[in-house]
Amino acid sequence: DKELYHRLFAAVKTVQGVSNPHRVRIRKIAARWDIDMDIEVAPDITLHDAHELAEQVETAVRKAIPDVYDIVVHMEPAGHSSHHSQEQFGLSESDL
Repeated sequence: DKELYHRLFAAVKTVQGVSNPHRVRIRKIAARWDIDMDIEVAPDITLHDAHELAEQVETAVRKAIPDVYDIVVHMEPAGHSSHHSQEQFGLSESDL
């Protein structure tokens, strides 16, 4: 359902300090959603700050998409995703 992905990308954009959501995977488990994604943050922030941003992303996504069972947010330093061009799983906003 592309609408779920559109909602997810819009929700991530509301969190200041994160960018480039990619390798997004949304799967149905029974009646709930399981979501995995990679996002980028400034490479010089602390682990604590990166964790806080991941929690903000999770909260924003849960508000945008009802019935989420679990969300896994993988943090990468900004610009790092280009090293993963061979990865074949998940979507970026440009894929929609």
